Amino acid sequence: MNIAEVSKSQYMYGKQCQLRLWYYRHRKDLRPENDQATRGIFNQGHLVGELAKKYFRGGVEVKAEYFDHATANKQTLDFVAKGKSVIFEAYACSNDGMYSRIDILKKVRGQQQWDLIEVKSSTSVKDQFIEDMAVQRYAFEGAGFNIRKSQLMYINNKFVRKGEINVKELFKIKDMTEMVIERMPTIKENLVSFIATIKSESEPAIAPGPHCNKPYACPFIYHCGKDQEKEDFGDNELVVDQGILNQFIEQLQYPLFFLDYETINTAVPPFDGMRPYKQYTFQYSLHIQRHRDGPVEHREFIHDQASEPREALVKQLVQDCEEMGSVVVYSMSFEAGRNRELAHDFPAYQSQLLAINRRMVDLAIPFKHKGLWRPAWGRQYSIKITLPALVPELSYKQLAIQGGGAASIIYLDILYDLVSGQAKEQILADLRAYCGLDTYAMVKLLQVIYSKIEHIVIV
Repeated sequence: MNIAEVSKSQYMYGKQCQLRLWYYRHRKDLRPENDQATRGIFNQGHLVGELAKKYFRGGVEVKAEYFDHATANKQTLDFVAKGKSVIFEAYACSNDGMYSRIDILKKVRGQQQWDLIEVKSSTSVKDQFIEDMAVQRYAFEGAGFNIRKSQLMYINNKFVRKGEINVKELFKIKDMTEMVIERMPTIKENLVSFIATIKSESEPAIAPGPHCNKPYACPFIYHCGKDQEKEDFGDNELVVDQGILNQFIEQLQYPLFFLDYETINTAVPPFDGMRPYKQYTFQYSLHIQRHRDGPVEHREFIHDQASEPREALVKQLVQDCEEMGSVVVYSMSFEAGRNRELAHDFPAYQSQLLAINRRMVDLAIPFKHKGLWRPAWGRQYSIKITLPALVPELSYKQLAIQGGGAASIIYLDILYDLVSGQAKEQILADLRAYCGLDTYAMVKLLQVIYSKIEHIVIV
């Protein structure tokens, strides 16, 4: 067997950007360490993979470490020689240096052919999956396997959990053979190019562009001279539209309840009645201000057990939000949508949850409509853009969690009971800090709006 040159993952890096491939192979010092969110994504992928194995009976698994190519190849060929019909994590390498593993290698009954089955945590077919599967087929055919079908195994978004996971209902399997074969003619040429890039001592001269985030965000992006955060707005003029700001302020009725939710949307529903990737609320932060310029009090909820989080959250939420006053959120569709879902799933609290929605005021509107705006923002108006520009003393950068997506992934470790002790307490503390800053940020941004208004009308 020839020495493997390019893995399937590295090939996909090269397709996105050959500079990313070069950095990956030559600059290990630049590779970011796996943070909590990345580990959470891996954990979710592992869970989906383990469930996918239960779909097939009598499977055997190649246990070699991922980078131990020789052992992985030997174990795969040994299983084939012993007549095993289902092999998990099978390995193959073409004679020109393309190597890959496949989630499931399944022999066609009564024939000397095999089907390749790739497992994804997605609920739909994505273009990059087809390229991914084409590379796998190239590697296995190049190693001498007679491949019949290339199939994609992915999540059924109509699945509703009832008791133990039924893997036959959780997964869909789709034949992608025709589309995969259409992609294969370009692989050999690309592989030659990628190997040349890897062997080069100097990095490719590739300028940053849209490819930096497509199909996935490149981990080396900040080493290419392009800072995409755009947080330094100090030299940009602040545009103020008094009419838009006054129109927003006129909606407010004190006391104000600044509310933010965090949710999970996992591939594998953890509890009965849940569906894949549906948003389920597990945490909220609430800052309350009863008078303008008055003190601010903080209330919060986070479910800290491996059990259904929502009913306890709803019960406390309707008490904390009281019955009068504006509920201030940032981009109202999200919180309002979660409340409608909660009202449907917990009808005993339906009237209170829908009443909270009727009191909602969207703090994002004055920024979206350029009541307060800086040209460098363009069309962006997220709180991650507006807060550091207008309230520079507050920052998400110092937090362990810096986005809602990361919060969701990290929380799954608690929901699946994968952590305990100090590790669990640290995750809970990080989640409280992140969600709490979201609502306190709204308090401070409203103060900025007040400071820019000449004639204030308060209802």
